[in-house]
Amino acid sequence: MLIMFNNLFYFYNQFLVNMKIKTAHIILSQAVLMVTFLVLTAWFNRFSADDYFCIGELRNFSFFEIYKKLYLTWTGRWTLYFVILLIMKFSQFSYFLFLIGVTNIFMLFYSVYCLFRQLNLNFMTNFSKITLWTYAIIFSGVFFFFTHSVGQSWFWISASLAYLWSCIFFIYGLSRWLKPTHHFIDYLIIVLCGLYIGGSNEVLALATILVLIIGFYAKIKRLLILVPLVAVVSSFSIYYFSPGTAYRDEITSNLSVVNLILYVGYGTMKYLIIDGYKTILPAVVFGIPFIVLGKNYSMQYVQKVSLKNEFIKTIGFVVIFTIFNQFVVIYALGGLAPDRATITTSLLSSLVLVRYLFLYGIYLKQQKINFKPLLLILMFLMVGFNLIFFQIHREYSQSVDRRMVSILKNANKVIEVEKLPDAGYLNSAEITTDSTHFLNRHLKYGLGIDRAIVLNDH
Repeated sequence: MLIMFNNLFYFYNQFLVNMKIKTAHIILSQAVLMVTFLVLTAWFNRFSADDYFCIGELRNFSFFEIYKKLYLTWTGRWTLYFVILLIMKFSQFSYFLFLIGVTNIFMLFYSVYCLFRQLNLNFMTNFSKITLWTYAIIFSGVFFFFTHSVGQSWFWISASLAYLWSCIFFIYGLSRWLKPTHHFIDYLIIVLCGLYIGGSNEVLALATILVLIIGFYAKIKRLLILVPLVAVVSSFSIYYFSPGTAYRDEITSNLSVVNLILYVGYGTMKYLIIDGYKTILPAVVFGIPFIVLGKNYSMQYVQKVSLKNEFIKTIGFVVIFTIFNQFVVIYALGGLAPDRATITTSLLSSLVLVRYLFLYGIYLKQQKINFKPLLLILMFLMVGFNLIFFQIHREYSQSVDRRMVSILKNANKVIEVEKLPDAGYLNSAEITTDSTHFLNRHLKYGLGIDRAIVLNDH
């Protein structure tokens, strides 16, 4: 059996050689397939949960009435609420969700590209523009697969503006901060990024503040560090000391020290092990092109880095930051952290993962390894991945559309709807069998219907 496998692999490798397929073209194809998947997923996206609540509120109240209500009685995410209400005012336009989804995706691509371009300049790696764009998309794919509950934090409008946008602003702000010289526009962008992060994502805000303080005491660009530090601290203070945050703290549970430790421990195990195989493994596989990028790196001094030490540091960072992320959210909520709240860990873990893969590629520089067969297999997997989830997302979106038509035509006092199919990588718009559940109430509020809507789960 082993001899047969080796022979098959040999003929497969020779086929690639004879076809003159370049590694760069295979990696570019992988990036194109990732773009295709994300764009198609955005096409099939549908409103869900809090989206309907926001639509209903905007129909009945003014922008500032809703903004005041959210800030005073929900949480202090002041930058997030401003953006959500501003964007959702256009929710009635055709293709609204698709355009917002595509905008989010390409904002992420561009921010990562800017970061890679700046690193390319700082370290004089001389990678081409097309290479930087390709790997910006590849990194976005690694980040996508590393994200838990990606449907909520990437495609659910109400959550993506908090979690995905804060990550985008973090990456873009970092790219500006890394520039050797700065102009007024750079400082302005860094301040705006800091303000948005501080007022939308508490975990990323606290992590940014912590890193900036450490950098300040380490005397790393002290004056430049003060700009984002003041911005994030000021914005986070507006969030943290708001009446809405105080109100929410009153209605959430207070965990004892023992329970807090147990919850954090379980949340960490859940993120890394129980659910980790669904995210970490695909992220590593999709990140294999970064090994190839490392092999093409021309600088020599990085070869002295100990891979063993780097591996330990990478794992250690992921574990420590996972614990930090879980602690912040669980302490604030008094319960287990929702998966969407772990996106900061996913972002930073993706960064350290691709860094390690890049270093591993440098380590393999002197070895003659043909990555074409592996990369082509990965490309075929991406083709299958696209085909499978195209069907899943299409069936889901069609079911939601049929449900909306059925609800609007139904004249019964209690409207019963059929169960939706699997939403795949999208956030499901499913409701419950309880008409008083907030999902059911949000749906009818968004649609402007007085009658109860329930799920027929028989």
